[in-house]
Amino acid sequence: MTFHYSSYQSHGVMTPNGKRVKETKVEVENGQGVKQVTIADEKGIHSDTMPLTKSEMKNIQNHIFMPKLFHAVTKRVMKHKKTMQHKKRKMKTMRKKGSRTHRKGKKGA
Repeated sequence: MTFHYSSYQSHGVMTPNGKRVKETKVEVENGQGVKQVTIADEKGIHSDTMPLTKSEMKNIQNHIFMPKLFHAVTKRVMKHKKTMQHKKRKMKTMRKKGSRTHRKGKKGA
């Protein structure tokens, strides 16, 4: 017997920085399952996917509620989002610094 299951939820939240939409998705098919979190805000769309563990699959088949199912995936999405923001900020400062040193080098030559 094959077990098929899918669930999709979307939560919109107003934050001080604007609107943020968090979408959670679970799909189970042929004994394999994935959980996905997508966060969309004014800075873009960030998403990550993780496979379901055997215990999570068993709980889904038995219709048992798991309050922290998406916790690890959400942490990964937020960490990736912060890392990307840091990289963008770092690149901006490197470009600015690089242009100043480049100009200084021309004056001294």
